[in-house]
Amino acid sequence: MKNLIIIGTGGFALEVYEHAQNSLGYGSEYIIKGFIEGNIPCDYEKYKSLPANVFGNCIEYQICENDIFFLAIADPIIKEKVANIILDKGGEFINLIHNTSVVSKHAKLGSGIFLGAFSIVTGDAIIDDFVMINTYSGISHGCKIGAYSSVMGHVGINGNTIIGHHSYWGSGSRCLPGSRIGNNTKIGAASLVLKKVKDNSTVFGVPAKYI
Repeated sequence: MKNLIIIGTGGFALEVYEHAQNSLGYGSEYIIKGFIEGNIPCDYEKYKSLPANVFGNCIEYQICENDIFFLAIADPIIKEKVANIILDKGGEFINLIHNTSVVSKHAKLGSGIFLGAFSIVTGDAIIDDFVMINTYSGISHGCKIGAYSSVMGHVGINGNTIIGHHSYWGSGSRCLPGSRIGNNTKIGAASLVLKKVKDNSTVFGVPAKYI
């Protein structure tokens, strides 16, 4: 039995705590051991409100036998920095796939992936390492999502769309089929991407425009 350490002590960490208990493998492959701080220090009073023990921070934590990890951090840049701290220590990351998620047998998933409740990954979609796909979001056939990207709730990534690494999609955003989204991009909540977003840019609106 593996012991899951959730990296993060904020609101998303609480979501992950509950999500993990409703994900594939809980109770048979892993149990929850507790939390460690990621990028944001947490005071003692907040520690007391968390539902499991906090074992210090990701830099100081000494990995134990049977430990596995999950990143409860949504910011793509910070997510990579914290992941590398644990990976450099030899840590292993788990996928948390909610019991209500639907994943095609032809899809390819990396490691450290979060698939929220009622999320869908269809066809031959490819999801790289440390990607978050939150509740009620759908990834269609032929899509590829680059590493460390975060897709919030109720997002629709339509067929044959290619998304670079470190991309952030706000809640309710959409793109048309065949869109090309660059690296280090931000798609504003409820936006509609018609075709292309350049590297290192932010877009917002319907249709989505650079801001």
